[in-house]
Amino acid sequence: MQAEKLDFYKSILGILLTGISAFSAQYCIQPVIKEVAADFGRGADGAGVIMSASLLGMAAMLLVLVYISDKLPQKKCIIGSLLISVATTLTASVVTNYHIFLILRFFQGAILALIPVCTIAYARSHSKPEQAGFAVSMYICGMSLGGLSGRLIMGVLADCMPWRVALGGIGCVCLGLSLAEFWLLKADKPKVLTTAKNSSKHFPIFSKEGLPLVAICLFGFSFSDCFFIVFNFIPYVFSAPPYNFNHTLIGLLFLIQIFGSFSSFVAGRLHKRFGAYKISFCSLLLIACGALSTLHASVWMKVLGLIVINLGFFANQSMGSTMSSGISEEHKASCTAAYMFMYYMGASVVTAIGGYLYRAYGWSALIWTELTEVSCALVMLFWFIHLMKGRKS
Repeated sequence: MQAEKLDFYKSILGILLTGISAFSAQYCIQPVIKEVAADFGRGADGAGVIMSASLLGMAAMLLVLVYISDKLPQKKCIIGSLLISVATTLTASVVTNYHIFLILRFFQGAILALIPVCTIAYARSHSKPEQAGFAVSMYICGMSLGGLSGRLIMGVLADCMPWRVALGGIGCVCLGLSLAEFWLLKADKPKVLTTAKNSSKHFPIFSKEGLPLVAICLFGFSFSDCFFIVFNFIPYVFSAPPYNFNHTLIGLLFLIQIFGSFSSFVAGRLHKRFGAYKISFCSLLLIACGALSTLHASVWMKVLGLIVINLGFFANQSMGSTMSSGISEEHKASCTAAYMFMYYMGASVVTAIGGYLYRAYGWSALIWTELTEVSCALVMLFWFIHLMKGRKS
């Protein structure tokens, strides 16, 4: 029993580090996105495209993973994806052509699409049902910590060296983390063979899980950009008058993400007691309140709003991932891939549009877009709850 418990927590640490290493490399350029875009002769609209390229790559690959993810070896895909991502990061640090840089960002996003699908399926298969919410939330916690550490390190380094050198350094750190995960993650459990009678050969959307899957996918599409749309463009707000923040201050601003790590951890612990539906509903309300706070001109009100958005967003992401992976036991990874596909598709589309909205109408346009997303997510959540009545999620 003690050995089993030790193995579980070892896997949990591996799941946590997976999120950290994957998303520190993907989002580290966010604090210096203005300089990255300027280096390629682009403005805010170009910055939006750079950030959305990796998200679009994830969405494209996730559409493929919907059909094949249940058959993939989880641990091998996790480690392989991380190592290829490191190679892509190091290559991107020396590329000077804008379009090649976009292709590399797209490819990195595509290869990292394996991470959420395989890691969430791995977390559920290596934990008991009552531990599933906690195991999944630890991946979301790692995702938040990875985004935080990557952004923070990049913001500090960019004040004393070129952003390309800093990007290469972050790639080397991620390589070390990937090697540690090879030891921490346990081997995959043998696939359970199902008989022809109870095994569905169809994509879940055509089975009895279809409508709940559609609902949770639209839910993910609706709220997915509530984080990206504010944090992609807040550097533009704080680097301009009257704030005039430098790179280090903007990088430190992403320390706010520690609240997202905390909220995803707490949401995972509360999942067993309150259930995913109640936690998700409260999380969406937090996002709306935080978004409204950022409309105030005060630095402290803006920062408070960003903190509240983080608290709500990552708790909601934990519950969304838990709900999607719990729709079907047979198609656990496929349902997760479908949900993640819509999640990243929503994030990539709205992030790209966000650059044009910010340039044309300013910060307030982004916030009203966010409030619209929250409203749509609430509608989809209630629809999902209605469809899942009488069923265990």
